[in-house]
Amino acid sequence: RGESVSLHELGLASTLQLRVEIAGFRGSSPAIIHVGLTEEELRHGLGNEFGSATNANVGGGSSGPPSLDELLYASRTRLHQAVTVTDARGAPLHLLLHHSAHGMDAARCVSVYAQFWMVNRTGLPIAYKEESVMGAELARAGQAANDEVNARPFLFSFASQDEDDGRVRVRLSKSSWSPAFSLNSVGRIGTMSLRESAGLNRPDIVYEVGLHVGKGRGAFRRTTVITYMAAYMLVNLSRTDLRVAQAHFV
Repeated sequence: RGESVSLHELGLASTLQLRVEIAGFRGSSPAIIHVGLTEEELRHGLGNEFGSATNANVGGGSSGPPSLDELLYASRTRLHQAVTVTDARGAPLHLLLHHSAHGMDAARCVSVYAQFWMVNRTGLPIAYKEESVMGAELARAGQAANDEVNARPFLFSFASQDEDDGRVRVRLSKSSWSPAFSLNSVGRIGTMSLRESAGLNRPDIVYEVGLHVGKGRGAFRRTTVITYMAAYMLVNLSRTDLRVAQAHFV
């Protein structure tokens, strides 16, 4: 939710772990966010990602106090970069961890964020499923295999953390599934047509859905936000109730 929690008293000699719990998901396994330092490291300041002054150079270059980046790098490779929570079906939702030093006092900051948000502004139920590189289709964590997701922000990740170019299909109300598309095209604006059978030899219902792929703002800047919206919106500013129908379908 973009909130921060400050921890003031932590022993540098102890390893610190983080466990994430989200409503509707099983909690994650503990993730290491600080590696306990040895007596020698504490004495010389090596690997001290909290940035206390020292005359040692972690990067092995010129003498003098190491920079915050050098201090962070000393133990970054031993820190976990993601945690995984699972829903009732066991489907995984991978949340990423970003480690940084914050401000001149070098306070450690660990950010937990979803790689993707799905934001539904169509006014209709929407469902998502992943089409992996191998062609398998998977309902995503947080929704039942055949259930639509209500109109709310939806945390999304691909089933595999190594999926670099996974593709997604969406369904609006009871429409057919959309063609698969990539979530990596930040700045993309487009539309797609989703068809729903009306039965009784009537023409299909066609939903024109607008799509925008962008980056979040502020505390959510690391998350890619995919927004779905109606391609057309009619605003009635009159005092009269209106009914609207497509020509030839009245």
